[in-house]
Amino acid sequence: GLAGGGHRSPHTNPPAPRGRLSKHMVGSGFRHGWEVATAPPWQASAPRYSPRVASAGGDTFESVEKAFARGDDNALRAAYEHHGSLVYTFCRRTLDEARAKDVTQEVFISAWKGRHRYEPAKGSLAGWLIAIAKNRVIDNVRAEQRHSERRADNDPADVPVEADVERIGDRLMIAEALRCLSDRARQVVAMHYFDDLTLRQIAERTSQPLGTVKSDLRRGLQHIRHQMESAHE
Repeated sequence: GLAGGGHRSPHTNPPAPRGRLSKHMVGSGFRHGWEVATAPPWQASAPRYSPRVASAGGDTFESVEKAFARGDDNALRAAYEHHGSLVYTFCRRTLDEARAKDVTQEVFISAWKGRHRYEPAKGSLAGWLIAIAKNRVIDNVRAEQRHSERRADNDPADVPVEADVERIGDRLMIAEALRCLSDRARQVVAMHYFDDLTLRQIAERTSQPLGTVKSDLRRGLQHIRHQMESAHE
């Protein structure tokens, strides 16, 4: 369970914020988003996740984030229900199954202990958790590199480097952000970045006013940036 001690608090110096979102980044994230299927993380050896989409009758992402920052009862459980699969998937992209499970638990324990450092207004809880997970995964990768260097039958070059960990995290966060958009906004972002259509072409194909298309794209990109900022704060 998510209990116990002896774990480090979240790192205080995660990577610096990235620049403007590029078409390549969003397009890659969108394509990646459809590569993952829905399945509980512990039931598959392949990395898959099933993000819990907030409904009108349940906790919203915003309410979970605020409750987590306040340290409310059951906030850790709610955060895990919403984001546990995402964090596990990220860890599993680089680590073996056993280590991915352990690191996922460590991430939530560390996040809960350091929850006073999380500010919902500055970024999403999902992004903040991924920022912690990146450091945990990189620590594990470095340990594996040191171990590999001592083994004659293993090439250290086969071990993922920090840039790979960052790239995997970015793709997952963009995919997660896209999933949280409305269907219409997601379609606009996809047509613009994945199909490389102009806003006027999108308006014609969707029979939506150009102003509506522009607003949908702007809100969609703002949401993606919100996710990415917390993952790189």
